[in-house]
Amino acid sequence: PRAVRARERVPARAESVTVDGHDLVLHPADISDAIARARRTHQPHNAARPTFVREMLRHLADQYIASLGHPVEPDERAEIFSELRSLPEVRRALNLAWFPLSPQRLVSDLFTKPHRLAEAAPELTPGERAELAREQDAPWTEADIPLLDEAAELLGTVDRGLDDQSRAEAHRRSEALTYARAVLESSGATGGIVDAETLADRYDSGPQRATAAERAVHDRTWTFGHIVVDEAQELSAMAWRALQRRCPTRSFTIVGDVAQTSSAAGTRSWESRLRPLFGADLRQEVLTVNYRTPTTVADAATAIARAHGLTVSTLTSARDVPEALQILHTSHARLLRTGIDSAFAELAELTEGRVALLSADPAAVRHLLTGLGPVPAGNDGADRIVVLSALESKGLEYDVVILIEPADILAGPGGASDLFVAMTRPTRRLVMIHSAPLPSGTPTLRDRFGALS
Repeated sequence: PRAVRARERVPARAESVTVDGHDLVLHPADISDAIARARRTHQPHNAARPTFVREMLRHLADQYIASLGHPVEPDERAEIFSELRSLPEVRRALNLAWFPLSPQRLVSDLFTKPHRLAEAAPELTPGERAELAREQDAPWTEADIPLLDEAAELLGTVDRGLDDQSRAEAHRRSEALTYARAVLESSGATGGIVDAETLADRYDSGPQRATAAERAVHDRTWTFGHIVVDEAQELSAMAWRALQRRCPTRSFTIVGDVAQTSSAAGTRSWESRLRPLFGADLRQEVLTVNYRTPTTVADAATAIARAHGLTVSTLTSARDVPEALQILHTSHARLLRTGIDSAFAELAELTEGRVALLSADPAAVRHLLTGLGPVPAGNDGADRIVVLSALESKGLEYDVVILIEPADILAGPGGASDLFVAMTRPTRRLVMIHSAPLPSGTPTLRDRFGALS
């Protein structure tokens, strides 16, 4: 809100504009009064702007009429309003006081113009603001989406004639008319009781070609009666605000595990994150049965996570698979190759199923894997070996996971949460391959190659 209000400003001194030889003055007091009136509408910035403009044009029109020295009729006053509105110097002066903004412009200016961030967030230190700075041509990121949505809520739409949705609708209508005319001409029915417009109307009234999800993407006012959120621990506080706007009933099913939170803005405690949003309506249920991960793998993942400060619920695994956890120590030089060899060895034992190679450096693994030729495909023709980072594997599951150098994943941005994610992906077996010391909490096992780790 402070970033938006900073675009509604009273200039330090008066500014003059000349209209048909008459000098008119934009007084700071008049601008302040017009801003106050616009804000009292309690509308978003762009929607309230016409009120501000109307008030300022009234002040200027009063000055103009006073300079004429005689009263004017209502029609003449309307003409004066219209002329003032169209003058570039008047529009420039009003824009400086109350600028129409798009969400993209507002958010971009915050991060590319240091003075904009300073006026919106004076509580941040210069060092913190420097960390948020970005270049003018920097691409948008996933983390920007909730910020843009929040900005859109505060700003409202900019009136620039046809918006993208209206242009798309006009284009679609034009296509429908073209198609209708072609049908009538090809059938020899031109000049009959059914014209092209009528036929196009019937074509338009048929089933909607876009899905509900596709239509919701283009309509910010679209709301839902109930929302299911998966991997909910990754959502920031601003992302939750965006979701709440789309569900007036506040009816949610929220699924997540704070032990798997990778995002710096994600949730570490459901109580602290969700209670302010849902109040007494919040009901938490802890799932205690693990249907995916074998017992020994789940126990090892839990032990490591707790050893590194994560809060992990005690789970009962529904599956107990022999040799589900294996640990292999190798030299650093052989590390990636050993992981790939292990993946092919696992494929030889699996009639069907997929193997995931998880690494802190998946690009290096992919490069090495590419030189080995095609990977055997399953009955569905899908690649049976995938190479991912721990973060990319979140929410997925594989028959076998080959985890390469767990200490590197632990040292990465997601830390223990990413390692916990990686270790809990397999349904049959987890093979941990390392050259560096294993993370604290790792059980000591004899792996199937006979080495003691």
